[in-house]
This record gives sequence, structure tokens and C-alpha cells, in this order.
Amino acid sequence: MEEPTANLISKTVLILEDDFLSVMLLEKSLQEAGYKTIHFANTDGALKWIEENTPDILLTDWSLAGVASAADVARALRTKNPGARVIFITGYNQEDIADKLTNLEPFDFFIKPFDFESIAHMLSLSSTAKN
Repeated sequence: MEEPTANLISKTVLILEDDFLSVMLLEKSLQEAGYKTIHFANTDGALKWIEENTPDILLTDWSLAGVASAADVARALRTKNPGARVIFITGYNQEDIADKLTNLEPFDFFIKPFDFESIAHMLSLSSTAKN
């Protein structure tokens, strides 16, 4: 694996996922690539955290526990940080939830199951890309 670049060290990824094994593998892959990570298993905790913090990237499962939806968390983050990258992880086809993604413009979509390292690799390749 390549050494993380200096501009990745300061990027924070908010992982919103309720599957513990997936979280462990995502955190490992992203931290090895130089990202800081924070994890929540439900939307309520993530929304509260976003009130005081501003992650660079939201990596979120589509279906989660909580009063709010993953789309609501993405909208809250984009209101605070319009340049934030939003990446959805889902078992649904993108077409099945496309109407719910109005105005979210996700940076990417990963359909489960996926290769955990591919997410870190994709982010590192696009670290200088604009949304």
C-alpha cells in the first residue's frame, strides 16, 4: 500500500453504519490510507455530532436506525459544508432510491457487498477532485 499523502492526514470521514464488522473493516482501510474516522451506528448521534463538527466525507449506509434518514444527515452536512463528499453504501440498487436522492448529488455509490479497500483507494485518487 502506498504511503498516505499529507493532504489526506487532515481529512475526516464520518462513517454512518450499523454493521459492526463493516465499520471495523472500513475504519481499518481508511485509517491505513491516512484518514481520520468517526463512527455512529444511528442517524441521531451523527446529526448531533455534525452540529459541532464538520467532516470532509460522509460514508453512510442507506438504511439506519434513528428518527432522521441517511439522506437527512447528508443534507445537514452539505448545509454546513457544501463541498463535503457524500458516499452511500447500500444493498439497494441506485435506481430504487434515486427519487430520495434529490439535491444530494452523492459523490459515489457502493452496492453491498463491496471491497472495503476500494473505498479508500477511490477517495485517495479523488482527493484533489472538486465536487
